[in-house]
Amino acid sequence: MIRVMCPHCQRTYRTMTEGMGKTAVCSKCRQSFRIGEARPPFEWQPSSLAEDSWVGVAPPEEPRVELRHCILCEAPMKPGEIRCPACGANQVTGTVTRRSRPAAQPDTPWWAALPIGRIVAGLLFAAVLAGVYFGIKAMFVSAAESGVEIAQQRIIARAARHLAEGGDEYSLGDQSEFAGRVTDENLPRFLKMLTAGDPLIRRAAGPLIACGTVTRLGPILALTAETETAEGAREVLRGLGPRRLLRLSGHQDPQVRQEAVRALGVALNIRFSEQELAELAAAGSESERIAMIQRHVRPWPRATGEFGVRIDGQEAPLTVRVEQIGPLFLLRVGRREFVSSYDMERTFAIPVAEWCAATGPAVDAVEVRKLIRGTISLVSPFGEGWSGTITLTVQQPVTGTLPGFLPVAPPPRGETLSGIPIELHRPE
Repeated sequence: MIRVMCPHCQRTYRTMTEGMGKTAVCSKCRQSFRIGEARPPFEWQPSSLAEDSWVGVAPPEEPRVELRHCILCEAPMKPGEIRCPACGANQVTGTVTRRSRPAAQPDTPWWAALPIGRIVAGLLFAAVLAGVYFGIKAMFVSAAESGVEIAQQRIIARAARHLAEGGDEYSLGDQSEFAGRVTDENLPRFLKMLTAGDPLIRRAAGPLIACGTVTRLGPILALTAETETAEGAREVLRGLGPRRLLRLSGHQDPQVRQEAVRALGVALNIRFSEQELAELAAAGSESERIAMIQRHVRPWPRATGEFGVRIDGQEAPLTVRVEQIGPLFLLRVGRREFVSSYDMERTFAIPVAEWCAATGPAVDAVEVRKLIRGTISLVSPFGEGWSGTITLTVQQPVTGTLPGFLPVAPPPRGETLSGIPIELHRPE
């Protein structure tokens, strides 16, 4: 191989002796020159042989690289390699050197990579927060329940004091502090008062429940099956009255209807069969239910209907209506309805204050009780018409006439009038 140079741009080329003297064109400057006309200076270690090109002769063919294979496993090997990269066999000596394999690592469970410490710490922190939250919540709930219980105990205590001071069951329902205080939610608490040690508390519990807004009578019915509470529970149902029980027996809730018809049987002391209870609960109207109840009792048609009122010989400017529901009679006077006695057949005992509030426009029964007290008794011993007497006592001086329809001269304060005749008669 001979190195030559373009005399114009000094580009170096490689050639053989056969190319010397031939004319060539420089690939860099594009000028023709005679090969060998100019020669590059001699260098011991040429630094740009890679830039030289062959000129004047064809470049020699590249020597073919011989492919070698391992003498044992026949795996391909690079030129000059002595040890097989696949099996480790020495190609000169034929010895095999086994490569040590890394020890197998045991399978690590997935949870081993979790930060257990942080998770446990987070859970403990969350548990502490939850404990604090529920503790504070329980404290407030307990305080609220205690407050409610204290308030309800005060209500029953005031009701007992009201009765002790001469009030009656009617007057409890007339006062806003008692009316509507007993609900389905707090009913069990007031039912416990039926067995209280104080007789006034026991007496006040029934009227308080009766003037409440109770619709679920199941807890009351359950007490009628227990000897200790049976009488008190029956008094509660009687305090609710047949009219209200009839309304509940037409309630949209089937359970309320079923409990109401069972309560009617207990209050009226009538044993209904299961079929009759189902029919009463399914009846469409109140009149239909009353007709079903009347099958178990003797009707008294001449003791029911519309009547005029005569007191001490004077005719009242009003009429009253009497209706029979089972063994009981209901007397409608103005805006109020009175129920006959559960213990005495065909007998009414009406407080004078309630009579005045019913017969007099804009008369407040609570205020009348402060003025006069007494009872209007009406009896129908033979089931035909009603008659009786009035007893009243004036507690404060009265000027003029008595409130409501009581056409008698008021007695002096502290004195009692008794035997005043009253009669319900058929209108002429």
